[in-house]
Amino acid sequence: MAEVPKSAHQTCYLLRRLPAELRNSIYRLVIRQKDEDIKVNSNGYPRPAILNTCHQARNETLAMFYDEHIFHLSSRDYDATIAFQFFMRLHSGLHRTPRVLRSCRERQQPNWTNLLQALEWTHQGVCGVSFEHPAAFVKEKMHRTQLDQVVVSGMFMTGKKLRSVPWEEVKQIFVGQRAVLEVLHPRWAVDNGNAS
Repeated sequence: MAEVPKSAHQTCYLLRRLPAELRNSIYRLVIRQKDEDIKVNSNGYPRPAILNTCHQARNETLAMFYDEHIFHLSSRDYDATIAFQFFMRLHSGLHRTPRVLRSCRERQQPNWTNLLQALEWTHQGVCGVSFEHPAAFVKEKMHRTQLDQVVVSGMFMTGKKLRSVPWEEVKQIFVGQRAVLEVLHPRWAVDNGNAS
């Protein structure tokens, strides 16, 4: 195991001697990254060095780090792997789920295997991947949104609402909705794996 530098021990000792309110003010200054969202990709995301200095600093700043930032997860072709990994790696001591944005800026290409996996993870509550409410798509974005994205957002909403129903039953509902997607875009009929 790597040895903690002496300067880190000194920093932690000095921080411990400060009142909690002052420590929290210092922590907020240290952990606050630029005023932009934290981008999460397959390599992870940047974390402030203070999370690695000592147990006390990590324990006192970890929840603050996740509360103070919005995490931007982008995906291609409905692949929710990055979101799944993000939520699975989160520290179990967090009391709330971090604020997460999912990128819908790029046009998602139809990929039934990826979509079905993302829907399953959403249904299970494993990760908070979802689209906006279908009405929001139609009302605010219809001029730049394909109709299949409206159907997909409804599928995510259905998956969340039916969490008490076994996945295999919910999956059959989605398989039935796939026929609508296939009418809207023929690539939805292509099996990109063995998830159907």
